[in-house]
Amino acid sequence: MKRKFLHPALMLLIAISLLVLIPACQSSNEMDNGDIPAAWTAEASSGDDIQARLIVTRDFGKQLLLDETIQAASDSTAMSLLQRIASIETSYGGGFVNSINGIRSGYSNGHRSRDDWFISVNGITSNRGALDYILNDGDITHWDFHNWSFRQFIPATIGTFPEPFLHGYGGNIYPTIIVYSDGLNKSAECLADTLKNAGVINLTVMPLVELSSELKASANIILIAESDSSPILEINDLWRRLGFYVHIGEDFIEVYDEKGEIAEEYITSMGFIQATQNPWNPRGLGACENVLWIISGTDQSAIENAADILCQRQQDIKYAYSAIIDSGILQLVPSC
Repeated sequence: MKRKFLHPALMLLIAISLLVLIPACQSSNEMDNGDIPAAWTAEASSGDDIQARLIVTRDFGKQLLLDETIQAASDSTAMSLLQRIASIETSYGGGFVNSINGIRSGYSNGHRSRDDWFISVNGITSNRGALDYILNDGDITHWDFHNWSFRQFIPATIGTFPEPFLHGYGGNIYPTIIVYSDGLNKSAECLADTLKNAGVINLTVMPLVELSSELKASANIILIAESDSSPILEINDLWRRLGFYVHIGEDFIEVYDEKGEIAEEYITSMGFIQATQNPWNPRGLGACENVLWIISGTDQSAIENAADILCQRQQDIKYAYSAIIDSGILQLVPSC
């Protein structure tokens, strides 16, 4: 059963850049392995070249504009990769992208619309400028043009799965822990097999009751659990700060659109997948180190359907920011 309605969402709109909102990350050259609990650094590729992939979309990944993989020099930046493949215009010393292939920032040429370009690397929203991010072998840079009226900072996305579990961020790859609540062990095992087949290593599957505070802080966490479980509710309390468009109420789940209006409300038969940077990381949200993915829903069957998307239908969430599964039918979120 599903009820649909719209109403205005009240929020404070602060026109501030993404780089101001997030503390700066260090590059892999600025920190030794001892600074990163439980992380390991990917080996550099042999020779002078790396393989890098560039994705350009708009409206939270709903419209694909460009997807290309090329060989690049080992000292290439996210900006130089973009310049090689797309036609761009920049400002502020070349560090801010005003336009990609003619699609222009809302703050350029005197316009003041809240539509801009945002960059993520391997599904983690970058807090380094594109000029400063040095590409690693296998990195996927994703530029998306979207409205930021409701969410100025979306810490992570799901559309480059199996990233960031495969290549991490800045060459630093954290262990991955898949955690499940009672009755969802098969979904967890299926997802683990999918990630292993994709090349992900340092992977653990465990029941929710075994997840300690130390493990939560020092790993990528994939949480497969009911919407009323304690860790889901803990995260749900922070849903605005974590960049979510799906919010859990007392006996329903709300889905918001890009402007912050409730697009849909669900009571049954809805599962969802959404991601953020790990809020338990002691370095803070936006550290660009590890992530939290949530697979949840209104009931166990809906959660299993959501997990099955990652196990069997990864192509269906390609480029997506987050997704809901409504009675088995996939919808990308937010709606525009």
